[in-house]
Amino acid sequence: MSKPENTFQELAGVPVHYDRAPSAGYGTRGIPYTFHCTEPFEATLHAAFEAL
Repeated sequence: MSKPENTFQELAGVPVHYDRAPSAGYGTRGIPYTFHCTEPFEATLHAAFEAL
């Protein structure tokens, strides 16, 4: 059985958006998106965005 993928839809309590999606339109806030990464990298991203 494979390990489930780690996903997130927010960082530091703020929803994340993908602004390069064709349907988002250039210069918009983008569209809500589910990002995939390893759990340690997600923890690093959360820490970085909390620091901002």
